[in-house]
Amino acid sequence: MRFIVSLGKAILTNLGLLLLLTLLFMAFQGNWSSVGFGDAASLSGMLGITAGFLSLAGSWFSTRSFPYQYGSSAGIDDIATRAQQATDESKHSQGFFLRMGAAGLIMVMLAAFFS
Repeated sequence: MRFIVSLGKAILTNLGLLLLLTLLFMAFQGNWSSVGFGDAASLSGMLGITAGFLSLAGSWFSTRSFPYQYGSSAGIDDIATRAQQATDESKHSQGFFLRMGAAGLIMVMLAAFFS
């Protein structure tokens, strides 16, 4: 239950950031109508989804590279500690992707409602 509450808070935080971005897009366009909100909301929703995907892809590509693998194996940590660190990094990037993806989808649904 605590996980769902913390996930909900994180999604609402990201949603608030995307709403602020939507208002900035609307101010830049100078279009304060509901259609303008729909256009700006769809753009900010797509940017949120893209940011989550790029974070996931960046984490995946950087941790699978040879220099990263070689550098992590050269430390004094044992295999279990390195595996735990890799798992934590993976969870963090996937969690950010899920939060930004959910907030982005909510914004796209709002855009469809107002367009």
